Amino acid sequence: MEHAQSPLISIIVTVYNLEGYIAQCLESLAAQREADFEAVLVDNGSTDRSVAICRDYARRCPGRIRLLELPAPGWLYRAHRAGLIEAKGAFVQFIDGDDYLEPDYLARACEILRARDPDVLMGRFTCFTQNQGLPYRDAELDREALEGSGPEAAIAYLRTVPAFHLAYWRYLFRRSLAGDDLFASSLPENRSFPLLDALVTTRILFAAGSFALLEAPFYHYRSREDSTSSAARKKVLWNAQGWIEFLLFLKQGSYQGGRRLFVLDKLYQELKLMLGSFDAWDDRDWSAVASQFSKVGDCGCLLREDVPEFLRRFGAFLSAGPVDAAGLKGWFRSVRQDILGRVGRVRPANLFVFPAGRYARHVHGWLISEGYLGVSFLDNNREMAGREIQGARCLHPSELEAMPAEEKEKSLVLIATIYTELDKELKNQCRALGLAPARVLIV
Repeated sequence: MEHAQSPLISIIVTVYNLEGYIAQCLESLAAQREADFEAVLVDNGSTDRSVAICRDYARRCPGRIRLLELPAPGWLYRAHRAGLIEAKGAFVQFIDGDDYLEPDYLARACEILRARDPDVLMGRFTCFTQNQGLPYRDAELDREALEGSGPEAAIAYLRTVPAFHLAYWRYLFRRSLAGDDLFASSLPENRSFPLLDALVTTRILFAAGSFALLEAPFYHYRSREDSTSSAARKKVLWNAQGWIEFLLFLKQGSYQGGRRLFVLDKLYQELKLMLGSFDAWDDRDWSAVASQFSKVGDCGCLLREDVPEFLRRFGAFLSAGPVDAAGLKGWFRSVRQDILGRVGRVRPANLFVFPAGRYARHVHGWLISEGYLGVSFLDNNREMAGREIQGARCLHPSELEAMPAEEKEKSLVLIATIYTELDKELKNQCRALGLAPARVLIV
């Protein structure tokens, strides 16, 4: 093991105006049964009682909890960078100050680290929502597939896991993997265009030589969805930034094989999320995003081979010439209209959107705006069955299976995910439920 006098693990907790949540997070750290760790709290200029709460826990747990106070609010990753510099552990994990840990997490983690000494320990999480949010299930992971065949096979495996979450807080990683570029951004970092969590995680995964899995969920993720239009606008701007960052990451790394496919998957996901919610942008946003995209037009050639048609079309658009706001808006609108046109040509009597995720809810909104009535959601998560989402019923796919054959022939299922592998899986599921190929569209 790498540690001597320093702790085995440093937990870095980033905090900004979390007075209603941070005590629960810190209590979960104070309650850990493992002693060989430190918690580095980094307050990013909070203006509420967060700092006072953090100071109280640092006084109560000297030697275990330390507090670093940064002046005035700054960009998100300023706190992460500062915490990483301050950390003394051989292994590091970032967690958000509004989430919390299982009390036996670090004991279980240390047992695996001491026995196997992996570069990255990956765990599972539970998600709890506020304001009657929709339930979210973490992906199931296969220990043997992740641990058994080396880093290239592990990367290839992860891209096949449906709806796999790349949030950095699910990874405990060797401190030496964090190079100077871990939080580097190819574009100016600001509140409209922050660095993407998924890019930080990808850098860690690509640097690792070995992985281990902690199968029982250890992390409780608090979903605090902000439904305001400003929040929706911010998210889609982040998707644009993420897309550009990953394209430049692909160019700079010259990745091949499974790693290239892993990055292409992220490009597909961010582009789908932009397509779903670009209505949130105003003219200034379109100009800002077009300006950023115009800087990577020469990278469009990276998207010519072994990529989904959707990505290939956007790569061709970027390569065609200077990108301006009107052209960019026109491209997204044309893709959306093409999807709606395909639905219109089928003229379904029963219309379903499958599953009920974020992108699918956008697709549902398009359909309603076009005058389609009685659109339902399908979702394999049984907790979703019977719920009403955006005024529409959510059904379990088993109800589709029980539908009479003549009704299936008049139905259309739109598979609306941001994951290429999940698209294929759900398409096969629909066929197994008795739908003809022409009655299933991936959108």
